[in-house]
Amino acid sequence: MDASYRINEAEVIAESVSGELLIINLSNGTYYSSVGTGDQIWALLVAHTSLTDVVAWVSARYGADQGEIQGAVQTFADELEREGLIVRHPGSHGAPAAREAANGDKFSAPVLHKYTDFQGLLWLDPIHEVDQSAGWPQAKPSA
Repeated sequence: MDASYRINEAEVIAESVSGELLIINLSNGTYYSSVGTGDQIWALLVAHTSLTDVVAWVSARYGADQGEIQGAVQTFADELEREGLIVRHPGSHGAPAAREAANGDKFSAPVLHKYTDFQGLLWLDPIHEVDQSAGWPQAKPSA
């Protein structure tokens, strides 16, 4: 549980919009979304917060059973890593101070929704024709 992570910057872009997490894996065209606790847990994970500190933050925030939260956080992190969205990061930062639960919010396990319907369209985009060492917008060297 002491693992910490960072976003897989070479292949992934992500944005939080009004409490919804939106992620695109540029290497395969898959996009993802998650709301509520998924958005909050993602923000902590990509800030190099250890899983232990993420669990403590979520537990304090929602006042929920730490065992339930630990399992949900670990499952979510494992899924994000398996999908190539986050990668292990050496070292970690402590979790921010937890806020009180607003309006009686109850903890619900984060869900990562996966969509593959735009993969073909993404491959038509010239972002894939770049020099991997230089990144966008540097074109691949001519052969």
